[in-house]
Amino acid sequence: MRKLSDPPDLSAMDPAIMSAQELRAAHESLSEWLDRAYSAPLSDAPDDEAVEAVEEKLVEISRERRERHSDEPAPRGG
Repeated sequence: MRKLSDPPDLSAMDPAIMSAQELRAAHESLSEWLDRAYSAPLSDAPDDEAVEAVEEKLVEISRERRERHSDEPAPRGG
């Protein structure tokens, strides 16, 4: 197996100015990258700093998505 590719460019991801679609795509991309990172053999795994940076960005994106959804009215009759 070859070494895991670098994560997406995190500096370009500012959750506060991203659209809902961009947030969802970034969330999926980072989650998939983390899944591969967690399951990679140690010899192919990224360094801990890269994993932590992706985890932190994923938390930021999750918070932004949650805040936006909390502004939406609850559905009726459900």
